[in-house]
Amino acid sequence: MPLVWLVAAVTVGPLLGMAGAASKRREPVPVLAIALPCVVLLAEAGFLVLDRRPWLWDLVGEPHRLTDLAIMVGLAAMAVAIPALGVPDRDRRSLAYGVVVGAAAAGSLALVGLYRLLINVA
Repeated sequence: MPLVWLVAAVTVGPLLGMAGAASKRREPVPVLAIALPCVVLLAEAGFLVLDRRPWLWDLVGEPHRLTDLAIMVGLAAMAVAIPALGVPDRDRRSLAYGVVVGAAAAGSLALVGLYRLLINVA
């Protein structure tokens, strides 16, 4: 698992740095500068859903799973809240949500694929 997060950090870290820099330079803030952190949050939530498979849980027998569920919901909630708070223009906000959902779905699948590939190699 640390190798998966190392690859993800090396890949995503520079993009988040550029998004942070862009958010400080321009008015209005570029849509990608708002969307990229949300993509990371939603991709992580999606990875947890695909990896932990909550639809198979028995919350009565395994109440510790509520922690995983709270993390998934919290990550998704932050990904939804950031564009709502950071992009006042409705059209640009819709564009941000479109970018977030599309890129996060691809990111979640990529994380799961990388995780499974590294598990099988190791």
